Amino acid sequence: MSDNEIITNNLLEVENAASALRASVPVVSYGEESSFYLIHAVENCDKESLERFDKISEAPISLVISAKRAEILSANKKFKNAVLVNSDKINLREIYSLAGLSGEIIKNIPVMKEADKNIAATIILAKIAEILPALFISSITKKAVEELCKKYVKVSVSSIKSYEKDSVQMLREVCSAPLKLAACGDAEIKVFQSVGKEHYAIIVGNPETQDSPMVRIHSSCFTGDLLGSLKCDCREQLHGALEYMKKNGGGVLLYLMQEGRGIGLVNKLRAYKLQSDGMDTVEANEFLGFEDDERPYLLAAEIMKRIGLKKIKLITNNPRKMKGLADYGIKVTKRVSLIIEPHEHNDSYLETKFTRLGHLSEK
Repeated sequence: MSDNEIITNNLLEVENAASALRASVPVVSYGEESSFYLIHAVENCDKESLERFDKISEAPISLVISAKRAEILSANKKFKNAVLVNSDKINLREIYSLAGLSGEIIKNIPVMKEADKNIAATIILAKIAEILPALFISSITKKAVEELCKKYVKVSVSSIKSYEKDSVQMLREVCSAPLKLAACGDAEIKVFQSVGKEHYAIIVGNPETQDSPMVRIHSSCFTGDLLGSLKCDCREQLHGALEYMKKNGGGVLLYLMQEGRGIGLVNKLRAYKLQSDGMDTVEANEFLGFEDDERPYLLAAEIMKRIGLKKIKLITNNPRKMKGLADYGIKVTKRVSLIIEPHEHNDSYLETKFTRLGHLSEK
């Protein structure tokens, strides 16, 4: 079997496991030192499915949550990895609360302990699946694995950990086409595809003639870009960046499928609900168990390299993007601000980006 075939099989293994979790189907996870676990997403679990899960489990069921969610529950105590919670004697409603699925606050927090690296990898899988990073988990014996794998998909810890790198390695440009846009006139769109998602490069003018062309990394925003939500500035930034490129000799806009700073649309909407109850965007993401920004930069850097960009001027207010690209070999020669005038519906959101997420305003 070739290296590409091995990588493709690993990617499909992770994608199949992620799909199973989203469909409320248990998954067999296996790692080093003969560790085997049966896992089930909390968010899709009702009383009946939990009872079924309990019947096929060989050991007591625990709850595994992200380190960030554990930090919220324990009043900011720091954890290095995902955390195991003893959920043996608490009801499903309380489990939903522990997982961040409801806004209810648990008064008596059960005992929590750091999970090992094999269990911690299951939280990475939950994030890949774009579900809440909270899973039921039960250890199983090696003897039972063969029988369980006849019914359920299995996934290795090594495949989960290498998913980001593998998916970028298998990235392919699948087509390109001319495109006329209201914001910038004539453009070209290139489609890049890997297992799971498609991403797009919108090329304005002739950036290949520039020593350091303008580039913007724009994460997908269904609510803002498509629906015109007034809650964020994404639509204005999208069109503003294209207009700026047109006026300044061209550039490239990468449109990446990284909804909600990498947590997915459903979780972003959950965060919106929490924000409507008084949290800011950072507090809401962290309450759900996510970091304030889950976006990686390996993908963006790779697409840039594929289209010949190694030295760029970056249109951004976010210094993390500059560092993230530099870590993967893209030199940012200049940062260009893209400031959107706030209004009554998004002023608090924009303020949070500057005060909590470190966004900058000056050029």
